Amino acid sequence: AYSALLSRALRKAGFLCVAVDYRHWPQVGIDGMLDDNEAAIDWVLRNCAHYGGDPRRVVVVGHSSGAHIGALLLARRAAKDLDNEAKQDGAAGPDWTCADIFGFIGLGGVYHLNECFMGHLHRKGFDYVIQRLVFGATYEVQESRSPTSLVRARPEIASRLPPMLLIHCTGDKISPQAQSEAFFAALSEAGAPDVHFVLQEGGGHNDPVIHSPLMSDIGIIRAIILNVWRWGANDTTRATEGKHAPRFCKVGNAPGCCKAWESLAELACQDRLDALPSWPRLPKVVINAARRLTPF
Repeated sequence: AYSALLSRALRKAGFLCVAVDYRHWPQVGIDGMLDDNEAAIDWVLRNCAHYGGDPRRVVVVGHSSGAHIGALLLARRAAKDLDNEAKQDGAAGPDWTCADIFGFIGLGGVYHLNECFMGHLHRKGFDYVIQRLVFGATYEVQESRSPTSLVRARPEIASRLPPMLLIHCTGDKISPQAQSEAFFAALSEAGAPDVHFVLQEGGGHNDPVIHSPLMSDIGIIRAIILNVWRWGANDTTRATEGKHAPRFCKVGNAPGCCKAWESLAELACQDRLDALPSWPRLPKVVINAARRLTPF
């Protein structure tokens, strides 16, 4: 239900959406959550064609803790792919690899469980005791469950990651934008082949999945549609010309090449953009009041 409004908009644009949930604490800690999402991705790859989807174009989308779990799962899979190749042990590999994932989209994600962020969560009411039960008993263990730390420790895994789109709202009160900025920087420095960072002015933690859809504000959904189109176009370009598309673009500080592909994407995706819902349209004053009241 939490992703229903976002999924509704994406469905209008022609996407097949599979809304996945997973067990939470106290049922499981972070490793159990990873297991559930790993099984969900496997199911989607095996079964989406029965519902009209394309198993060659499966995109993992996560919001907040879902973005943390998705990014961590992909980073660990990339490391496992490399380790299996080094051992020349294909039989020991997983049922799916990062090469099977078309892209990753993180919305207001948490990517680094560092001491500063854990202190921030504690002040928000997520007690240190619960943090240790969910994420691990020590800061060292928590760091090992942080995608940003994994990429910095093993930069070679970045080349195995799928294309990534990171979107963060500047008014996010639970997951500071520094989370996405640091992950973007780590991926860029490690040479990830395709990572794009969209910093959405204003808005809060729930904007991507609740507030923006309630206003029929398509800014975030537009970024998703255009980047998914670009990933497909980049695949075609590489196959025919052997070239990579521009690698890193950041809203507000983007090289001219970003505007060039964006214009092409707008033309190619105009029908999808026109199909996006124009209702509901809650007044912005109502949404701003909700943003001020929510602890997120």
